[in-house]
Amino acid sequence: MYTSKLGRVMLIDDEQDLMTALCDMLAGLGYEALGFTSGAKALEIFKEQKFDVVIVDLAMPEMDGAKLLKRILAIDKDTICILMTGQSMVSTAADCLKKGAFDYITKPFKLNSLLVPLSHAMEIRNLRRENQRLHRELAVSDMCKAVSSDGEPDLILNKLADAVYERFGTGEVSILLPSESGDEFYVAVTRGKNWQALLGSHIPLNKAVAGIVPNSLDETNNRRLRLVQPQAEAGSTISLPLLSKGNLAGALNVTSSDRKPFSPAQIKALGMLARTAENALEKARLSIENKQTKKESQITLQKIKVLLEETIIALSNTVEARDQYIMGHQFRVAELSSAIAILMKLPEKQKEGLRIASILHDTGKICIPSDILAKPGMLNENEYNLIKNHPLTGLDILKNIGFIWPVSQIILQHHERVDGSGYPFNLPGESILKEAKILSVADVVEAMSASRPYRPALGIEAALKEISENRGTLYDSEVVDACLELFQKKGFQFEPKVSLSY
Repeated sequence: MYTSKLGRVMLIDDEQDLMTALCDMLAGLGYEALGFTSGAKALEIFKEQKFDVVIVDLAMPEMDGAKLLKRILAIDKDTICILMTGQSMVSTAADCLKKGAFDYITKPFKLNSLLVPLSHAMEIRNLRRENQRLHRELAVSDMCKAVSSDGEPDLILNKLADAVYERFGTGEVSILLPSESGDEFYVAVTRGKNWQALLGSHIPLNKAVAGIVPNSLDETNNRRLRLVQPQAEAGSTISLPLLSKGNLAGALNVTSSDRKPFSPAQIKALGMLARTAENALEKARLSIENKQTKKESQITLQKIKVLLEETIIALSNTVEARDQYIMGHQFRVAELSSAIAILMKLPEKQKEGLRIASILHDTGKICIPSDILAKPGMLNENEYNLIKNHPLTGLDILKNIGFIWPVSQIILQHHERVDGSGYPFNLPGESILKEAKILSVADVVEAMSASRPYRPALGIEAALKEISENRGTLYDSEVVDACLELFQKKGFQFEPKVSLSY
């Protein structure tokens, strides 16, 4: 664990003086920086510790930067890697970008030249962490939703046990309820290898969980509850109360499959499930509280949805901030794509997936060096190949996010063409998603109507001429017709500011 406000950086360069100077500069700015002159030693430390960004020289003895990059990403695929290279190895650095490197800078460079790509790298690292956190919260929210669905108390308790046992990989789960006499608990529901022996067992109130049964959720913070081992072969055990109107109405007992203490995140998730079960049991008895609980659940889901939307917009803004010429491009493409989808009467789920994909369709360009994105002249073959690689890079960045729409596939296909001449896979029209066909037309129209570093704006008429002349060859005929109708009959215009609210 580290306390640096800005982040933790690993620097690897066999030039001792340069490595030391970079570490000192970053430390002075507030980063925690660790330097190494040996790739093998750096890799050994990387396996044991966490780093936000790794900065590595390509020309290293024994283990060069390309090999080190491959091994680092094999350990942690989300690591952000920045390469340092001489002019003679720029093509190697460019190849490394395709294999997972974030950016590169050429030697010699001023120390401050490192700060811009490092700042961008930390932004991406933080966005990835936020996405991971949201994904975990969404998973817990789904479990809570399943547990809180309408049903009899027995069904609710079994759903709770199933959710904990299946999702947390626990060794044993049991739910205790008070007996009619109130002086003991009995095991009402259980999961795990000893379920038959435990089911129906009666336990004195003061011995329910190794002598400890918390009376309120606050007591789950007591560290005694994080490592309780009533049996020699048992792992860590935690007990969470099930309350009814503030009174103890049962207990959820969870034993891990190993001896590691429950993490704060696991305790929080189990607490959410326990509270959800309490509410569900109350719903089964009181219809008025059922409505209130459902409202609270909807608010929670809406907050998560808003957070996810904000993260999506932040990622889009990060991409566009690297190139002033495309500022707002993704948002305007999303505006046109949505209008075309509405005119074509796409189902709501497809329209929403298309909107999200449009906002993020150029995410892969975040791994393209800024000097290529902003180059005023024509691109050479290597530079153009880097540009053409951005749909694949976008897929790699977004594929593990738990979208309910095929966002990453839409982004992957948005430069494919119906005659099979597109990239990256030369897909024929029947293999291209409808959403990707819409996105490709919207992307072309917006890009041609706006200025770029290498040319002035061509205007909307030129853009409409392009899609008209290539209707049915490059672009889907139905999509082209809808786009032309929007501009020529319905007066569609790009808004200077696009609202992305739900």
